[in-house]
Amino acid sequence: MVFLPEKYWSYFAIIPGWFLGGFIGAAASFLLTREIVNDPSKSKISLELALLKLSSYLIKADGKITQDELNRVRDYFKSKYGIRKSEKLFRQHKEDKKVYSIEELVKILKDNQNNPILNLGDSRWDSMVI
Repeated sequence: MVFLPEKYWSYFAIIPGWFLGGFIGAAASFLLTREIVNDPSKSKISLELALLKLSSYLIKADGKITQDELNRVRDYFKSKYGIRKSEKLFRQHKEDKKVYSIEELVKILKDNQNNPILNLGDSRWDSMVI
């Protein structure tokens, strides 16, 4: 059971670092803990970004990417999340070079099926097989 959120572990690590090594020990424990907590290999993508990546896979599925398909996805995200957030999502999608499998993306959606962002209201995800 953890009582302290991960984002505060670096600050908490200063105390034992100070006792063991003074100022340098405190700084070293802070930086080491921050690197461990912010490990990029365990990065998680947001539900919205997973939905956008899955949409891009669907657009590319037939081998032809049309402007109409791109506009429909762009319009959907703008209407659902607003212009500012949708532009941020499109920028994140373009910058994120990690390739996610469809199974990973569907798992993220299934794990968040009760999230109001999806707003499905039915059990469409129950029949999906990974």
